[in-house]
Amino acid sequence: MGWVVWLFTVVLGDSEFAVRLGAFLCWFVGGYYCYRLTKRIFDGSVARDALLLYGLLPYFFGVGFFMLPDSLLAACWAGSLYFIYRFLIDEKPAAALAAGFFLGLGLLSKYTIVLLAAAALLFLLADRRSRRLLTRPHVYMSAFLAALVFMPVIVWNARSRWASFTFQGVERVSGIFDFNLLQLLGSLLVLLTPTGVLAILAIVINRKLFESHLSTIPGDGGERKYRLLMLLAGLPFSVFLFFSLFRLTKLHWTGPLWIALLPLMARLMSPLDGLKGAGMPVFGRRPWKITLVTLALLYGGILQYMSVGLPGVPYPVNWVGFGWRELSSQIEGLVNVIENQTGQRPHVVGMNKDQVNSWLAFYRGRTNPHSSGRRTNSGAAETGGRHLFGGHSNMYRYWFPPPSLEGKTLILVGQQPSDLVGLHIDNHTRCRGEVRELTVDRDGQVIRRLHYRVVEGYRARRPWRKQ
Repeated sequence: MGWVVWLFTVVLGDSEFAVRLGAFLCWFVGGYYCYRLTKRIFDGSVARDALLLYGLLPYFFGVGFFMLPDSLLAACWAGSLYFIYRFLIDEKPAAALAAGFFLGLGLLSKYTIVLLAAAALLFLLADRRSRRLLTRPHVYMSAFLAALVFMPVIVWNARSRWASFTFQGVERVSGIFDFNLLQLLGSLLVLLTPTGVLAILAIVINRKLFESHLSTIPGDGGERKYRLLMLLAGLPFSVFLFFSLFRLTKLHWTGPLWIALLPLMARLMSPLDGLKGAGMPVFGRRPWKITLVTLALLYGGILQYMSVGLPGVPYPVNWVGFGWRELSSQIEGLVNVIENQTGQRPHVVGMNKDQVNSWLAFYRGRTNPHSSGRRTNSGAAETGGRHLFGGHSNMYRYWFPPPSLEGKTLILVGQQPSDLVGLHIDNHTRCRGEVRELTVDRDGQVIRRLHYRVVEGYRARRPWRKQ
Protein backbone atom coordinates (compact mmCIF):
# COMPACT_ATOMS: atom_id res chain seq x y z
CA MET A 1 0.00 0.00 0.00
CA GLY A 2 2.93 2.30 0.65
CA TRP A 3 3.91 2.03 -3.01
CA VAL A 4 0.43 3.16 -4.07
CA VAL A 5 0.73 6.22 -1.81
CA TRP A 6 4.26 6.87 -3.10
CA LEU A 7 3.13 6.73 -6.73
CA PHE A 8 0.38 9.32 -6.39
CA THR A 9 2.29 11.64 -4.04
CA VAL A 10 5.26 11.70 -6.43
CA VAL A 11 2.97 12.69 -9.29
CA LEU A 12 0.54 14.99 -7.44
CA GLY A 13 2.49 16.12 -4.37
CA ASP A 14 2.05 15.21 -0.70
CA SER A 15 -1.53 16.33 -0.23
CA GLU A 16 -4.47 14.60 1.43
CA PHE A 17 -6.03 14.20 -2.02
CA ALA A 18 -2.95 12.46 -3.43
CA VAL A 19 -2.69 10.13 -0.45
CA ARG A 20 -6.33 9.04 -0.68
CA LEU A 21 -6.61 8.90 -4.46
CA GLY A 22 -5.11 5.41 -4.51
CA ALA A 23 -7.83 4.13 -2.18
CA PHE A 24 -10.50 5.68 -4.39
CA LEU A 25 -9.10 4.02 -7.52
CA CYS A 26 -8.70 0.70 -5.71
CA TRP A 27 -12.40 0.90 -4.87
CA PHE A 28 -13.19 1.11 -8.59
CA VAL A 29 -11.06 -1.96 -9.26
CA GLY A 30 -12.85 -3.91 -6.52
CA GLY A 31 -16.27 -2.74 -7.71
CA TYR A 32 -15.44 -3.63 -11.30
CA TYR A 33 -14.55 -7.23 -10.50
CA CYS A 34 -17.48 -7.58 -8.09
CA TYR A 35 -19.74 -6.49 -10.96
CA ARG A 36 -18.09 -8.85 -13.45
CA LEU A 37 -18.26 -11.82 -11.06
CA THR A 38 -21.96 -11.26 -10.36
CA LYS A 39 -22.78 -10.75 -14.01
CA ARG A 40 -20.98 -13.98 -14.84
CA ILE A 41 -22.98 -15.86 -12.18
CA PHE A 42 -26.39 -14.23 -12.78
CA ASP A 43 -27.07 -11.27 -15.09
CA GLY A 44 -26.57 -7.54 -15.48
CA SER A 45 -29.44 -6.44 -13.25
CA VAL A 46 -28.18 -8.53 -10.30
CA ALA A 47 -24.66 -7.30 -11.03
CA ARG A 48 -25.81 -3.69 -10.67
CA ASP A 49 -27.36 -4.55 -7.31
CA ALA A 50 -24.08 -6.16 -6.21
CA LEU A 51 -22.20 -3.01 -7.23
CA LEU A 52 -24.67 -0.96 -5.20
CA LEU A 53 -23.95 -3.12 -2.16
CA TYR A 54 -20.22 -2.78 -2.76
CA GLY A 55 -20.60 0.97 -2.88
CA LEU A 56 -22.69 1.48 0.26
CA LEU A 57 -22.02 -1.29 2.77
CA PRO A 58 -19.83 0.26 5.49
CA TYR A 59 -16.67 -1.81 4.98
CA PHE A 60 -16.48 -1.24 1.24
CA PHE A 61 -17.39 2.43 1.51
CA GLY A 62 -14.67 2.84 4.14
CA VAL A 63 -11.86 1.26 2.12
CA GLY A 64 -12.67 3.60 -0.76
CA PHE A 65 -12.58 6.68 1.43
CA PHE A 66 -9.72 6.01 3.86
CA MET A 67 -6.20 5.09 2.75
CA LEU A 68 -5.72 1.73 4.47
CA PRO A 69 -3.96 -1.54 3.60
CA ASP A 70 -7.50 -2.90 3.19
CA SER A 71 -8.06 -0.56 0.23
CA LEU A 72 -5.65 -2.51 -1.97
CA LEU A 73 -6.57 -5.78 -0.24
CA ALA A 74 -10.27 -5.46 -1.12
CA ALA A 75 -9.45 -4.69 -4.76
CA CYS A 76 -7.09 -7.66 -5.04
CA TRP A 77 -9.52 -9.92 -3.18
CA ALA A 78 -12.27 -9.07 -5.67
CA GLY A 79 -9.94 -9.58 -8.64
CA SER A 80 -8.70 -12.89 -7.25
CA LEU A 81 -12.26 -14.06 -6.64
CA TYR A 82 -13.31 -13.33 -10.20
CA PHE A 83 -10.40 -15.18 -11.79
CA ILE A 84 -10.56 -18.07 -9.33
CA TYR A 85 -14.20 -18.51 -10.33
CA ARG A 86 -13.30 -18.30 -14.01
CA PHE A 87 -10.61 -20.94 -13.58
CA LEU A 88 -12.42 -23.42 -11.33
CA ILE A 89 -15.97 -23.11 -12.70
CA ASP A 90 -15.49 -21.92 -16.29
CA GLU A 91 -12.16 -23.78 -16.62
CA LYS A 92 -10.35 -20.93 -18.35
CA PRO A 93 -6.63 -21.74 -17.94
CA ALA A 94 -5.39 -18.17 -18.39
CA ALA A 95 -7.58 -17.06 -15.49
CA ALA A 96 -5.29 -18.96 -13.12
CA LEU A 97 -2.42 -16.65 -14.04
CA ALA A 98 -4.51 -13.54 -13.44
CA ALA A 99 -5.61 -14.98 -10.07
CA GLY A 100 -1.97 -15.57 -9.15
CA PHE A 101 -1.09 -11.97 -10.01
CA PHE A 102 -3.89 -10.55 -7.85
CA LEU A 103 -3.06 -12.90 -4.98
CA GLY A 104 0.58 -11.81 -5.05
CA LEU A 105 -0.39 -8.15 -5.22
CA GLY A 106 -2.82 -8.67 -2.33
CA LEU A 107 -0.03 -10.24 -0.27
CA LEU A 108 1.92 -7.02 -0.67
CA SER A 109 -0.96 -5.33 1.15
CA LYS A 110 -2.01 -7.84 3.84
CA TYR A 111 -1.14 -11.47 4.36
CA THR A 112 -4.75 -12.44 5.11
CA ILE A 113 -5.42 -12.95 1.40
CA VAL A 114 -3.52 -16.22 1.74
CA LEU A 115 -6.76 -17.56 3.32
CA LEU A 116 -8.51 -16.98 0.00
CA ALA A 117 -5.79 -18.93 -1.79
CA ALA A 118 -6.13 -21.74 0.76
CA ALA A 119 -9.89 -21.92 0.19
CA ALA A 120 -9.42 -22.09 -3.59
CA LEU A 121 -6.81 -24.84 -3.20
CA LEU A 122 -9.10 -26.81 -0.90
CA PHE A 123 -11.89 -26.64 -3.49
CA LEU A 124 -9.44 -27.68 -6.21
CA LEU A 125 -8.45 -30.77 -4.21
CA ALA A 126 -11.90 -31.70 -2.91
CA ASP A 127 -14.00 -31.17 -6.04
CA ARG A 128 -13.83 -34.17 -8.37
CA ARG A 129 -14.33 -32.16 -11.54
CA SER A 130 -11.72 -29.57 -10.57
CA ARG A 131 -9.00 -32.07 -9.66
CA ARG A 132 -8.20 -32.68 -13.31
CA LEU A 133 -7.07 -29.05 -13.52
CA LEU A 134 -4.07 -30.09 -11.43
CA THR A 135 -2.63 -31.71 -14.54
CA ARG A 136 -2.41 -28.33 -16.24
CA PRO A 137 0.68 -26.17 -15.80
CA HIS A 138 -1.37 -23.02 -15.17
CA VAL A 139 -1.94 -23.92 -11.49
CA TYR A 140 1.78 -24.05 -10.80
CA MET A 141 2.54 -21.04 -12.98
CA SER A 142 -0.08 -19.12 -10.96
CA ALA A 143 1.63 -20.01 -7.67
CA PHE A 144 5.00 -19.00 -9.13
CA LEU A 145 3.62 -15.67 -10.36
CA ALA A 146 2.10 -14.93 -6.95
CA ALA A 147 5.44 -15.66 -5.26
CA LEU A 148 7.26 -13.51 -7.82
CA VAL A 149 5.01 -10.50 -7.19
CA PHE A 150 5.39 -11.06 -3.43
CA MET A 151 9.19 -11.39 -3.69
CA PRO A 152 10.06 -7.82 -2.49
CA VAL A 153 8.44 -8.59 0.88
CA ILE A 154 10.28 -11.90 1.12
CA VAL A 155 13.61 -10.21 0.38
CA TRP A 156 12.95 -7.46 2.92
CA ASN A 157 12.04 -10.00 5.59
CA ALA A 158 15.16 -12.04 4.88
CA ARG A 159 17.24 -8.90 5.49
CA SER A 160 15.23 -7.90 8.59
CA ARG A 161 15.15 -11.13 10.58
CA TRP A 162 11.72 -12.08 9.18
CA ALA A 163 10.18 -9.19 11.09
CA SER A 164 6.74 -8.90 9.50
CA PHE A 165 6.31 -12.69 9.23
CA THR A 166 7.11 -13.01 12.93
CA PHE A 167 4.76 -10.17 13.85
CA GLN A 168 1.83 -11.56 11.85
CA GLY A 169 2.57 -15.16 12.83
CA VAL A 170 4.30 -16.01 16.09
CA GLU A 171 3.50 -12.75 17.88
CA ARG A 172 -0.19 -12.88 16.92
CA VAL A 173 -0.59 -16.45 18.17
CA SER A 174 1.51 -16.04 21.31
CA GLY A 175 -0.16 -12.84 22.52
CA ILE A 176 -2.25 -12.26 25.62
CA PHE A 177 -5.39 -14.40 25.97
CA ASP A 178 -8.48 -12.45 24.89
CA PHE A 179 -11.88 -14.07 24.28
CA ASN A 180 -13.09 -11.93 21.39
CA LEU A 181 -15.85 -13.99 19.81
CA LEU A 182 -18.69 -11.62 20.70
CA GLN A 183 -16.76 -8.62 19.38
CA LEU A 184 -16.06 -10.47 16.13
CA LEU A 185 -19.71 -11.32 15.63
CA GLY A 186 -20.72 -7.78 16.58
CA SER A 187 -18.29 -6.37 14.01
CA LEU A 188 -20.36 -8.02 11.26
CA LEU A 189 -23.29 -5.78 12.17
CA VAL A 190 -21.04 -2.77 11.61
CA LEU A 191 -19.33 -4.00 8.44
CA LEU A 192 -22.42 -5.44 6.73
CA THR A 193 -25.36 -3.89 8.65
CA PRO A 194 -28.03 -6.09 10.31
CA THR A 195 -29.71 -6.51 6.92
CA GLY A 196 -26.50 -7.88 5.45
CA VAL A 197 -26.02 -10.33 8.32
CA LEU A 198 -29.59 -11.60 7.94
CA ALA A 199 -29.01 -11.96 4.20
CA ILE A 200 -25.99 -14.20 4.84
CA LEU A 201 -28.08 -16.35 7.19
CA ALA A 202 -30.76 -16.60 4.49
CA ILE A 203 -28.14 -17.71 1.95
CA VAL A 204 -26.98 -20.48 4.29
CA ILE A 205 -30.52 -21.64 5.11
CA ASN A 206 -31.71 -21.68 1.49
CA ARG A 207 -28.87 -23.72 -0.01
CA LYS A 208 -31.04 -25.80 -2.36
CA LEU A 209 -32.88 -22.77 -3.66
CA PHE A 210 -29.66 -20.90 -4.47
CA GLU A 211 -28.17 -23.99 -6.09
CA SER A 212 -31.15 -24.12 -8.46
CA HIS A 213 -30.80 -20.42 -9.30
CA LEU A 214 -27.06 -20.87 -9.92
CA SER A 215 -27.74 -23.58 -12.48
CA THR A 216 -27.10 -22.53 -16.08
CA ILE A 217 -26.67 -25.95 -17.71
CA PRO A 218 -29.36 -28.69 -17.76
CA GLY A 219 -28.38 -31.34 -15.25
CA ASP A 220 -26.09 -28.93 -13.35
CA GLY A 221 -27.87 -27.97 -10.14
CA GLY A 222 -25.39 -25.22 -9.35
CA GLU A 223 -23.96 -27.18 -6.40
CA ARG A 224 -20.35 -26.51 -7.43
CA LYS A 225 -20.89 -22.76 -7.75
CA TYR A 226 -22.64 -22.53 -4.41
CA ARG A 227 -19.99 -24.63 -2.67
CA LEU A 228 -17.18 -22.57 -4.17
CA LEU A 229 -18.64 -19.21 -3.14
CA MET A 230 -19.46 -20.46 0.35
CA LEU A 231 -16.01 -21.98 0.79
CA LEU A 232 -14.23 -18.83 -0.42
CA ALA A 233 -16.06 -16.88 2.30
CA GLY A 234 -16.50 -19.60 4.91
CA LEU A 235 -12.94 -20.89 5.28
CA PRO A 236 -11.39 -17.44 5.97
CA PHE A 237 -14.25 -16.63 8.35
CA SER A 238 -13.80 -19.93 10.23
CA VAL A 239 -10.12 -19.04 10.78
CA PHE A 240 -11.03 -15.65 12.25
CA LEU A 241 -13.80 -17.28 14.28
CA PHE A 242 -11.36 -19.78 15.79
CA PHE A 243 -8.76 -17.09 16.40
CA SER A 244 -11.34 -14.94 18.24
CA LEU A 245 -11.73 -17.65 20.92
CA PHE A 246 -8.35 -16.77 22.43
CA ARG A 247 -6.91 -13.68 20.73
CA LEU A 248 -7.90 -10.12 19.88
CA THR A 249 -9.57 -9.58 16.52
CA LYS A 250 -10.10 -6.22 14.87
CA LEU A 251 -13.25 -4.73 13.42
CA HIS A 252 -12.24 -4.78 9.76
CA TRP A 253 -10.43 -8.11 9.50
CA THR A 254 -13.34 -10.09 8.03
CA GLY A 255 -14.42 -7.33 5.62
CA PRO A 256 -13.02 -8.51 2.25
CA LEU A 257 -14.06 -12.14 2.57
CA TRP A 258 -17.75 -11.18 2.20
CA ILE A 259 -17.15 -10.12 -1.42
CA ALA A 260 -17.69 -13.79 -2.32
CA LEU A 261 -21.27 -13.59 -1.07
CA LEU A 262 -22.21 -10.21 -2.52
CA PRO A 263 -23.57 -11.83 -5.71
CA LEU A 264 -25.91 -14.02 -3.64
CA MET A 265 -26.87 -11.11 -1.39
CA ALA A 266 -27.69 -9.07 -4.51
CA ARG A 267 -29.81 -11.95 -5.83
CA LEU A 268 -31.93 -11.66 -2.68
CA MET A 269 -32.94 -8.18 -3.79
CA SER A 270 -35.01 -9.75 -6.60
CA PRO A 271 -38.12 -11.91 -6.03
CA LEU A 272 -37.27 -15.52 -5.13
CA ASP A 273 -40.03 -18.06 -4.61
CA GLY A 274 -39.60 -20.70 -1.91
CA LEU A 275 -37.37 -18.69 0.43
CA LYS A 276 -37.19 -19.76 4.05
CA GLY A 277 -35.90 -17.76 6.97
CA ALA A 278 -38.33 -17.63 9.86
CA GLY A 279 -39.63 -14.23 8.85
CA MET A 280 -36.20 -12.64 8.32
CA PRO A 281 -36.90 -9.31 6.55
CA VAL A 282 -34.21 -9.54 3.87
CA PHE A 283 -36.10 -10.68 0.79
CA GLY A 284 -36.91 -8.24 -1.98
CA ARG A 285 -35.87 -4.62 -2.45
CA ARG A 286 -37.74 -2.94 0.39
CA PRO A 287 -35.41 -3.85 3.30
CA TRP A 288 -32.34 -3.04 1.23
CA LYS A 289 -33.80 0.27 0.07
CA ILE A 290 -34.31 1.31 3.68
CA THR A 291 -30.81 0.14 4.65
CA LEU A 292 -28.95 1.69 1.73
CA VAL A 293 -30.80 5.02 1.86
CA THR A 294 -30.10 5.19 5.60
CA LEU A 295 -26.42 4.51 4.96
CA ALA A 296 -26.23 7.17 2.24
CA LEU A 297 -27.79 9.78 4.53
CA LEU A 298 -25.51 8.72 7.38
CA TYR A 299 -22.39 9.06 5.23
CA GLY A 300 -23.53 12.47 4.02
CA GLY A 301 -24.16 13.65 7.58
CA ILE A 302 -20.76 12.43 8.78
CA LEU A 303 -18.92 14.11 5.92
CA GLN A 304 -20.86 17.33 6.51
CA TYR A 305 -19.95 17.20 10.20
CA MET A 306 -16.28 16.54 9.49
CA SER A 307 -15.98 19.34 6.95
CA VAL A 308 -18.02 22.29 8.24
CA GLY A 309 -19.81 20.89 11.30
CA LEU A 310 -23.47 20.63 12.24
CA PRO A 311 -25.44 23.37 14.06
CA GLY A 312 -25.52 22.75 17.80
CA VAL A 313 -23.32 19.64 17.64
CA PRO A 314 -19.86 20.28 19.18
CA TYR A 315 -16.73 18.54 17.97
CA PRO A 316 -15.33 15.93 20.38
CA VAL A 317 -11.77 16.45 21.59
CA ASN A 318 -9.09 14.41 19.74
CA TRP A 319 -11.57 13.01 17.21
CA VAL A 320 -10.24 11.31 14.06
CA GLY A 321 -7.87 13.67 12.19
CA PHE A 322 -9.07 16.99 13.57
CA GLY A 323 -6.44 19.58 14.43
CA TRP A 324 -3.30 17.76 13.32
CA ARG A 325 -2.29 20.36 10.76
CA GLU A 326 -2.43 23.16 13.36
CA LEU A 327 -0.78 21.01 16.02
CA SER A 328 2.04 20.06 13.65
CA SER A 329 2.60 23.75 12.94
CA GLN A 330 3.01 24.38 16.68
CA ILE A 331 5.46 21.47 17.00
CA GLU A 332 7.42 22.66 13.98
CA GLY A 333 7.61 26.15 15.48
CA LEU A 334 8.99 24.66 18.71
CA VAL A 335 11.55 22.66 16.72
CA ASN A 336 12.72 25.84 14.97
CA VAL A 337 13.01 27.73 18.28
CA ILE A 338 15.19 25.01 19.81
CA GLU A 339 17.31 24.83 16.66
CA ASN A 340 17.90 28.59 16.74
CA GLN A 341 18.86 28.45 20.41
CA THR A 342 21.14 25.41 20.34
CA GLY A 343 22.26 25.13 16.73
CA GLN A 344 20.98 21.55 16.60
CA ARG A 345 17.65 20.41 15.21
CA PRO A 346 15.71 18.26 17.72
CA HIS A 347 13.93 15.02 16.85
CA VAL A 348 10.20 14.62 17.56
CA VAL A 349 8.99 11.37 19.17
CA GLY A 350 5.36 10.25 19.32
CA MET A 351 4.81 8.41 22.60
CA ASN A 352 1.92 6.13 21.65
CA LYS A 353 2.03 3.09 19.36
CA ASP A 354 1.97 4.89 16.01
CA GLN A 355 -0.84 7.46 15.83
CA VAL A 356 0.86 10.63 17.08
CA ASN A 357 4.12 10.08 15.20
CA SER A 358 2.34 9.16 11.95
CA TRP A 359 0.12 12.26 11.93
CA LEU A 360 3.05 14.50 12.81
CA ALA A 361 5.29 12.85 10.22
CA PHE A 362 2.81 13.76 7.48
CA TYR A 363 1.82 17.28 8.50
CA ARG A 364 5.15 18.63 9.79
CA GLY A 365 6.57 18.75 6.28
CA ARG A 366 3.55 20.72 5.09
CA THR A 367 4.28 23.46 7.62
CA ASN A 368 7.87 23.91 6.44
CA PRO A 369 7.87 23.72 2.62
CA HIS A 370 10.58 24.52 0.12
CA SER A 371 10.45 27.89 -1.59
CA SER A 372 8.90 26.04 -4.52
CA GLY A 373 5.95 25.17 -2.28
CA ARG A 374 6.62 21.43 -2.14
CA ARG A 375 7.08 19.57 1.12
CA THR A 376 10.55 19.24 2.62
CA ASN A 377 9.63 15.78 3.99
CA SER A 378 11.21 16.89 7.26
CA GLY A 379 8.31 15.37 9.14
CA ALA A 380 8.95 11.83 7.95
CA ALA A 381 12.72 12.14 8.41
CA GLU A 382 12.56 13.73 11.88
CA THR A 383 9.67 11.99 13.67
CA GLY A 384 10.31 8.74 15.55
CA GLY A 385 8.44 6.38 17.85
CA ARG A 386 8.39 5.23 21.46
CA HIS A 387 10.63 2.24 20.72
CA LEU A 388 13.41 4.68 21.63
CA PHE A 389 12.23 4.22 25.23
CA GLY A 390 11.44 0.52 25.16
CA GLY A 391 7.88 0.67 23.84
CA HIS A 392 6.38 -0.64 20.61
CA SER A 393 6.10 1.53 17.53
CA ASN A 394 5.90 -0.91 14.62
CA MET A 395 8.12 0.05 11.68
CA TYR A 396 9.63 3.08 13.40
CA ARG A 397 12.09 0.78 15.17
CA TYR A 398 13.58 -0.06 11.76
CA TRP A 399 13.51 3.46 10.39
CA PHE A 400 15.09 5.04 13.50
CA PRO A 401 17.41 2.63 15.35
CA PRO A 402 18.16 4.05 18.83
CA PRO A 403 21.93 4.48 18.29
CA SER A 404 21.23 6.85 15.40
CA LEU A 405 19.79 9.41 17.85
CA GLU A 406 22.53 9.18 20.48
CA GLY A 407 23.01 12.53 22.25
CA LYS A 408 20.05 14.16 20.51
CA THR A 409 17.54 16.59 21.98
CA LEU A 410 14.05 15.12 21.67
CA ILE A 411 10.55 16.57 21.84
CA LEU A 412 8.28 13.88 23.28
CA VAL A 413 4.61 14.20 22.29
CA GLY A 414 1.85 12.19 23.97
CA GLN A 415 -1.90 12.15 24.45
CA GLN A 416 -1.63 12.11 28.25
CA PRO A 417 0.94 13.65 30.63
CA SER A 418 1.61 10.16 31.97
CA ASP A 419 2.94 9.18 28.51
CA LEU A 420 5.89 11.51 29.04
CA VAL A 421 7.13 10.59 32.52
CA GLY A 422 8.64 7.50 34.13
CA LEU A 423 11.85 5.55 34.58
CA HIS A 424 11.80 4.43 30.96
CA ILE A 425 12.41 8.10 30.03
CA ASP A 426 14.72 8.98 32.94
CA ASN A 427 17.03 6.06 32.12
CA HIS A 428 17.55 7.29 28.57
CA THR A 429 17.96 11.07 28.97
CA ARG A 430 20.39 13.39 30.70
CA CYS A 431 18.11 16.40 31.23
CA ARG A 432 14.32 16.67 31.19
CA GLY A 433 12.00 19.65 30.95
CA GLU A 434 8.47 20.10 32.23
CA VAL A 435 5.40 18.52 30.67
CA ARG A 436 3.44 21.17 28.81
CA GLU A 437 0.09 21.22 27.02
CA LEU A 438 -0.71 21.93 23.37
CA THR A 439 -4.25 22.69 22.22
CA VAL A 440 -5.97 23.45 18.93
CA ASP A 441 -9.18 25.51 18.93
CA ARG A 442 -11.93 25.75 16.36
CA ASP A 443 -14.74 28.24 16.82
CA GLY A 444 -13.70 28.73 20.44
CA GLN A 445 -13.77 25.00 21.20
CA VAL A 446 -10.78 22.73 21.87
CA ILE A 447 -10.70 19.99 19.24
CA ARG A 448 -7.20 18.59 19.85
CA ARG A 449 -5.24 18.39 23.09
CA LEU A 450 -1.79 16.84 23.42
CA HIS A 451 1.20 17.21 25.71
CA TYR A 452 4.90 17.58 25.03
CA ARG A 453 8.18 17.49 26.92
CA VAL A 454 11.68 18.46 25.82
CA VAL A 455 14.44 16.06 26.90
CA GLU A 456 18.16 16.38 26.21
CA GLY A 457 21.07 13.98 25.87
CA TYR A 458 19.30 10.85 24.64
CA ARG A 459 21.20 7.67 25.59
CA ALA A 460 20.40 4.58 23.57
CA ARG A 461 22.43 1.97 25.47
CA ARG A 462 20.91 2.20 28.93
CA PRO A 463 18.68 -0.72 30.05
CA TRP A 464 15.17 -0.22 28.73
CA ARG A 465 12.03 -0.43 30.80
CA LYS A 466 8.80 -1.03 28.94
CA GLN A 467 5.84 1.22 29.54
